[in-house]
Amino acid sequence: GGGYIAGSPQTHRKLLGALSRATRMAVFAPAYSLAPEEPFPAAFDDALAAWQGLIARGYAASQIVLGGDSAGGGLALALLGHLCRRGTPPAACFAWSPWTDLTLAGDSYQSNAQSEQVLPASGPLQTHALYLDGADATDPRVSPMFGLFPACPPVLIQVADGEILLDDAYGMEQTLRLQGAPVELQTWEALPHVWQLFVGLLPEARQAIDQTADFIRDAATMRKLTASAT
Repeated sequence: GGGYIAGSPQTHRKLLGALSRATRMAVFAPAYSLAPEEPFPAAFDDALAAWQGLIARGYAASQIVLGGDSAGGGLALALLGHLCRRGTPPAACFAWSPWTDLTLAGDSYQSNAQSEQVLPASGPLQTHALYLDGADATDPRVSPMFGLFPACPPVLIQVADGEILLDDAYGMEQTLRLQGAPVELQTWEALPHVWQLFVGLLPEARQAIDQTADFIRDAATMRKLTASAT
């Protein structure tokens, strides 16, 4: 996460460690290119390259779960759509408070402007221009809400009800559901944007990570059962 202009594996190290311990799985965190030096589609291209790197190391697509928060959540969903359209989907995907529509059409930018605890309502207006650099905001590589997700694996979305990105989560859930994707949307009350980052400080952060870990383990188990039955 970081609006495509900030964030790194170092800023998310504690969160990634908590998720790895909860799932008992390895976590791979690519340091993708950031705007304004590297605008769209640099982040998507780097995410795809990271996926291809894991495949080259011997991982099967069914052994990989995609995930991310905020802009990283949107990026994970964008990569998911691309992989679904190629017929090589991962085992599952999770997205925490994802930014999925860079047209900024969601009503929650205004309706939740006062309840949002982390992101200023004007923040996405600034960072989206830096990343898009004139590109089409409806391109599914940056706005997965407009993408296609054939034969989509399970998707988990977590969002807080007071976030300005609330409608991005709701819209993404509707896009997936209308295409027959198995998607679960969890709406949490009175929490900041990507509250999972506050693991060790907020009990809800640990709860959300544990629920995500349960989702990942269930998806991995289902993949193994499906493979054994074919």
